[in-house]
Amino acid sequence: MDLAEFKARLDETIDRIKAGKRRPGVDEILVPGERSARFAAANELQGIALPEVTIGEVQQWCERLQVPFECSEVKV
Repeated sequence: MDLAEFKARLDETIDRIKAGKRRPGVDEILVPGERSARFAAANELQGIALPEVTIGEVQQWCERLQVPFECSEVKV
């Protein structure tokens, strides 16, 4: 099968799945990998959220190893 045809069929299948009937309380039907792709995109824009304790541990290791520690913004 031609690659373009395969992609078109795959897109059509995804559209059918997403247009399916949803259970009460379900806003959207997601396909495998979609949630992870959204998280990755958000992390790239906003950075990766780390617990304060983890940031502290990284900072301690940087001090021990004499590596500069730079953290532009800490959100709790």
